[in-house]
Amino acid sequence: MKFLFGRSFTSLLSALGFSRPRVKRFKGLLKFIKDLRAFERQKNSDLEISRFWFCLADYNDEAGTAKGDYFHQDLIIAQQIFEDKPDIHLDIGSLISGFVAHVASFREIIVMDIRPVDAKIKNMEFIQIDLMDQASVDKYRNKFSSISCLHAIEHFGLGRYGDRVDPAGHLVGLKNIKSMLRQGESRLYLSFPMGAQRIEFNAHRIFGVDYVKKWFADEGFTIERFSYVDEQGNLYRDKDLDAGAEHIASFNKHYGCGIFTLRY
Repeated sequence: MKFLFGRSFTSLLSALGFSRPRVKRFKGLLKFIKDLRAFERQKNSDLEISRFWFCLADYNDEAGTAKGDYFHQDLIIAQQIFEDKPDIHLDIGSLISGFVAHVASFREIIVMDIRPVDAKIKNMEFIQIDLMDQASVDKYRNKFSSISCLHAIEHFGLGRYGDRVDPAGHLVGLKNIKSMLRQGESRLYLSFPMGAQRIEFNAHRIFGVDYVKKWFADEGFTIERFSYVDEQGNLYRDKDLDAGAEHIASFNKHYGCGIFTLRY
């Protein structure tokens, strides 16, 4: 009977115009009131309730999210850098609260971004720079043996982050990144959206498999490792790019994320 009532009550709320998230929050409110009454009846603490936060959905959520582009790319590339132990590592535009934080937990990292970072963080040196400006990049020519740029190069030249508009921004960006690497002894860790090739202005570009292979070959990179995250957020690690091409190109016409370790 309890099960039937619960299902019927949910159906009634939906019929009255409550969406599933609203129904979930309403159930959470009922639980909140029940828990508050139980807490007040058992109160034996010196601390008093000063305000209500109304956290109404946490009890029914998962403990955390262990999937998706950023979760997987940040973790596996940080692991690779830990294993590779480069003399100096440079990151360009990756998520500071994710990938950069992972790396900074075990080594020093230099971070470049077109936008400022208003914080002093142990093991992180920050340089504000426009990676599409050749003159700014020249002072770092041939300086690094290890560079990462995760979910960033697809934005270059779209103006989203204050950069100048340039339809070839991703090409300019990769050339400038390459100029900072020491040829013959370097690795570039790169990730970006992949699928049916297109621009979704002004958010990002999505790159096709054939385009990516030619792009890297033209710039003198060889693919050392390739992994990808599908549209459902699942990781496929250390795959052959050709074998995975059909899967990547489909993605229900949307996109996945390609994660590359490149040699230069």
